[in-house]
Amino acid sequence: MMQVRSGLTGIQVKQKQFTQRHAARILAPAFQLQPVLLLGAGLGFLSDAWFNAAWLGFALATLIFGASMAVHAAFKRWLMQFNAPQSVLVVRDGLLRAIDAQALVAGDLVQVRAGQLLPVDVLTDAATVTTSWLRVVLALTGRQVPTGVALAGSRVLHDARVEVLAIADNRFIATDAQTLFAAPVLTRPTLAAGLGMLRAAALTWFSQVQTQVLRQHTARPLLATALVPVRRLIATPTTQVRRALVAPMRHSAKEAAFRYNQDPVSWLWA
Repeated sequence: MMQVRSGLTGIQVKQKQFTQRHAARILAPAFQLQPVLLLGAGLGFLSDAWFNAAWLGFALATLIFGASMAVHAAFKRWLMQFNAPQSVLVVRDGLLRAIDAQALVAGDLVQVRAGQLLPVDVLTDAATVTTSWLRVVLALTGRQVPTGVALAGSRVLHDARVEVLAIADNRFIATDAQTLFAAPVLTRPTLAAGLGMLRAAALTWFSQVQTQVLRQHTARPLLATALVPVRRLIATPTTQVRRALVAPMRHSAKEAAFRYNQDPVSWLWA
């Protein structure tokens, strides 16, 4: 230990530990399965309605699900590094000592080294840079980092002394980042896309059924027109049918008799 100026006293630390929640929950981001399943169902039914190939939609849904799981696993690995014990240098009672980061309280002065990953949200005038995942979370949540504040997950560019602003479950990574995959900014568009695809598939199927019904109604008058002669023949009385058949037969018989009377020999060999 070395003698330094400022820092919280032991009594102040105990008071803060008593008045604020200290124990941090394990950071493990949740993954919402329902929006992805709904999106997959929408792709499958829409592909079946448009291209008669449901397998294409379900294949795309499988790819989307696999990519989502891979991104979630990578984000989870980044977030869970804050669950591991991390030693930091803190100023208390005028002394610089090493303690675990989970023992910090708001108001502690922490000595950080260049390139060190901040485990808590701090107040500092030193130059910092946000890591890639932290930038993604800030972009998706629409949060703006105030001037003079560095969030957990940032890195300082040079040695500095910072003041702890938020710890444990009060950190930004615990309040917003952990629920990123369950946040409305991701779930609502996914749900809307899935429902929209299901609606489009239903409208397409309804249009196809309506077209088939119209074709059937159009075909009925044509069939009726074609059956008119048959219906007339069926409706003709039996006597008329006999007359229509017997008249040609009588004419043929008279013609044969006439030819026989005129020339019997020629008629026989004709």
